[in-house]
Amino acid sequence: PVALNVQEQYQVLLALSQEIEALFSVPAWSTISAELRELDLRRDNAITGIKAAINAHSYSLDPLLKSYAKLLENYLSVFGPRITRDNYQSETATIRKIIRDWDSQSALTTAFQTLGLAAWKVELADVNQLFTDRYVDRAVKPGVASNQTLRAKRRKASKA
Repeated sequence: PVALNVQEQYQVLLALSQEIEALFSVPAWSTISAELRELDLRRDNAITGIKAAINAHSYSLDPLLKSYAKLLENYLSVFGPRITRDNYQSETATIRKIIRDWDSQSALTTAFQTLGLAAWKVELADVNQLFTDRYVDRAVKPGVASNQTLRAKRRKASKA
């Protein structure tokens, strides 16, 4: 830029391009990001609690409770041992599928009800939906800002 005698224009264009870039980035420190981490921990705790309760019932002296626990253990094993370690999108989709199956497959519904895990399921479903809503909010927020100002920034950059 100095050799071409366009240093001033370059600096203006560089500043504007950084502003445009900022419109599309989601700061890791944002309030929503912190809330997402808390919600993710809450759903991790819910799924871990459910698994622990199912595991405890697998040692039951009551053969019916034991069989329902084994049914639910086998069902969850399909998703692997580390659902809580998946990335946000994958964990959200997995939990959504699990909840849907628990609600729609009569054997799983009966097992869940009989083992007294309904409150856990409600917590998991609720926090997963809340997580989804806030995740979308975080993604939409930069988009809203960019719609309002991106054209103006582009015009300034073109002039520069």
